[in-house]
Amino acid sequence: MNRGLAVALALLLSACGSPARDTLSGRSLIPTPAVTASPMPSAVASPASYAASAVRVVVNGIERPYGTAIAVEGVGGTTVRLVFPFPVDRSSVDPWLPRTGSPVWIDDTTVELKFPETEPNPGFKIPQITSTDGLSRIDLLIVALRYLPSVALSVYSLAGATAPSGPNASGSWRVPGGPIFAISPDGSRVLFYPVIAGSDPAHVFDLATRTSTDLKIPKESAPYVAGSWLGDGRVVLVGSSVWVGRPEQPFARIADISQVQPLNAAPSPGGSYVAIAGAQAVWLFSLRDGSARALTGSSGGCARGFAWSQDERLLASIDCETLSVRITDAATSRIVRIIDGVANSLAGLPTGDFIVTRDSGQQGEGARSLGVVYSFAGTEKARYLGYAWSISADGRYLLNIGSCCAGGQSSSLVDLRTPDAQPVGLPGIASWTADGRIVVDLQGAAGGPTVSLAPSPSATVDPGGGTTALRPVPGFAGVETRPIGAARGEHVFVTRGVPSASSVSFAELWVIPLANGAEARALIRYPGYATPWLSGRLSPDGSHYAFELDRGDGVRRIAIANLLDGSVKWLRTDDTNTSETQPIWSPSGGRIAFVRGIGSTSASIWVIDADGSGVRRLLSLDEGSSVYMHQWTPDGRYVAFYQGIGYDTVDVSTGSRVHMSNVVSADASWRLASPHLVAHAYTSVSGGDEQTIFLADDAAGVRKVLARGLSVSEFVSAPRWRPNGDEFVYAFNDYITARRELRVGSLSGAERVLPVSGESATWTTDGSAIVYIRGEEVQLPWSGEGAQRALVLAEIRVIDADGSGDRLLYSAKAENGQLPPNWCVCNDAVATRRL
Repeated sequence: MNRGLAVALALLLSACGSPARDTLSGRSLIPTPAVTASPMPSAVASPASYAASAVRVVVNGIERPYGTAIAVEGVGGTTVRLVFPFPVDRSSVDPWLPRTGSPVWIDDTTVELKFPETEPNPGFKIPQITSTDGLSRIDLLIVALRYLPSVALSVYSLAGATAPSGPNASGSWRVPGGPIFAISPDGSRVLFYPVIAGSDPAHVFDLATRTSTDLKIPKESAPYVAGSWLGDGRVVLVGSSVWVGRPEQPFARIADISQVQPLNAAPSPGGSYVAIAGAQAVWLFSLRDGSARALTGSSGGCARGFAWSQDERLLASIDCETLSVRITDAATSRIVRIIDGVANSLAGLPTGDFIVTRDSGQQGEGARSLGVVYSFAGTEKARYLGYAWSISADGRYLLNIGSCCAGGQSSSLVDLRTPDAQPVGLPGIASWTADGRIVVDLQGAAGGPTVSLAPSPSATVDPGGGTTALRPVPGFAGVETRPIGAARGEHVFVTRGVPSASSVSFAELWVIPLANGAEARALIRYPGYATPWLSGRLSPDGSHYAFELDRGDGVRRIAIANLLDGSVKWLRTDDTNTSETQPIWSPSGGRIAFVRGIGSTSASIWVIDADGSGVRRLLSLDEGSSVYMHQWTPDGRYVAFYQGIGYDTVDVSTGSRVHMSNVVSADASWRLASPHLVAHAYTSVSGGDEQTIFLADDAAGVRKVLARGLSVSEFVSAPRWRPNGDEFVYAFNDYITARRELRVGSLSGAERVLPVSGESATWTTDGSAIVYIRGEEVQLPWSGEGAQRALVLAEIRVIDADGSGDRLLYSAKAENGQLPPNWCVCNDAVATRRL
């Protein structure tokens, strides 16, 4: 695995998202029945109550004190034995024991679990433990296991990955070290190297012998911006110097490059050169004699990737000023060709070609990039939508690497030579080995965050410091809220992910008064991901927020936060052992639709009354692809969602399903008036897809196209109806010219261009203005691998409907010298409510 791919994995793993009501009083808003649900069911109270510390927790043969996080290496698996102080009613415990631990009862007081080393989350909790006679209980037991720094890897042959019974790994390991690593060409060893000063030294782990070898290199040479294996088994490390050596021998320093200020590096296939992106230029260093030269006309300051031709003669890189692709003769530094267009990143392929990542024009969570494959002759060979890609050396199999965002990372394998071949899902971030096998990093596998004993990030204080900080919610680990109070008028809601010192991801819901952005504040923080399709997660009156929580055993359930008083309750349904996710409110606020089951073989769509009664299944879903809930139609007749490619509705009364082909993943908007639907569609044409915005009266209705891209490089997307009007806002983007605009179209076909560009544009509730998120490309504030430019979605802005009065509403602040946190990079990241 080269360094560019390692960085891509790190970015994918960091990027990318996945829900109890009280009676309203004194509010003349859209009526929303109160949720009378109680916390998760428990046994009848009994006289004798034991503390959780009465349970002996034995991990890998060592008894651990209760109430502390238990760090385990995980290599070879983890064994947990629980010894209870009384004979246990097993039915009170069994539903909460992770099945991956293969629990076995030794007797009525002792149960043992053995987790495989590839288990991503071995921690769990048991809400209540009752004795066999019902006279004793323990109210909550938390087994807070966490791994020491490590990665979990699986290796697949092509035959194993494409087996009829499903992917079958030839080997799986938990490897101590991380998180930045590279796999040796033969797939037998893993190189770990520090990218932050003070981290563990660079070392190599042998998968066969399970032994680790520290590299013989001065510790002060760390940190490094890149680490790679050469084809002959040597290792190249690039930091303030270039070092080359074999893991078992002392390393040789090839060159001091501290003046270059390296940002990224990539060795050539034969080990003759290493290309280094510096602060001012791109450099070539000979790995034979250390000689160096800057490529003529190259610019520095960015690290967007390199690709070498297989004969080491040509180097492809991205010009930091124009963002075009330059192909340079390595021997003469002469530019032999330029590929125009805005390139976001570039990577070599095992075929000898390279792939350029461009903006696809899609927006929001699940929005994919466009990958364009080129030969070193500059000829375009293929296009793919996704997040990152690699192709087998024979050109037959495509790895579509990474997914976004709820449910964790995954990859898919597609046979390009078999017509209509179905993709094979792989549970993590995948890459090719030099001998044609597939390595999967299981750290990004599906499953979502789990509740941890580790605290959430430090409490958010309002910018003015004049309001109460978020406070923990009893009984909901990691959840913090603050009441919205007596808010009145138009408000903007937005979500974001927040940094955390623990391995658990956290998300926040913020509210911003339209009249005074300085009063922006977080209302809730919880373990999970920033919410896509936010408008569906907020009750119609803006008083409650539905979200998902992992209750600690891998089962995800729906919770409802009362934004008025800050309380949180579980939404109780008729099933306590199956994950329930993606809640969306009906237009009246009286019902909630949700997905039961996670995965492509057992998911179904259900609906429940907001008070926890009347739960029923609407639709059992097809096997194959995960499902994403979008919204109810405004008349309450249908629930809209998508599964795989296209867009679907299900009739709430009859359960009948209508599929809309060629509609882009729930990129649509509904209203009561006719035509009811405005949506984003595509039509395959020569050289790519033609993008259109169309109107229709229902999912099966005739489509009337009102806007279209004039070439395959032009994307039109994210249409949203204007309340009480016959207009819609949508986004335009041309990835060749980098032109980005917000436009307002009308039923007549006329349209106007707003003098701004942005993400997740939505209307205020009265239709007088448009709220959007503005992205800005900024220089990252640290050195090393991250010293490059990145798109930061930090500003919430408002512009009047006629295109005047563009103004900043609120901007996320940078903390501790880092970049400002992104507002959710996802579909419908902004919602408005009049409180």
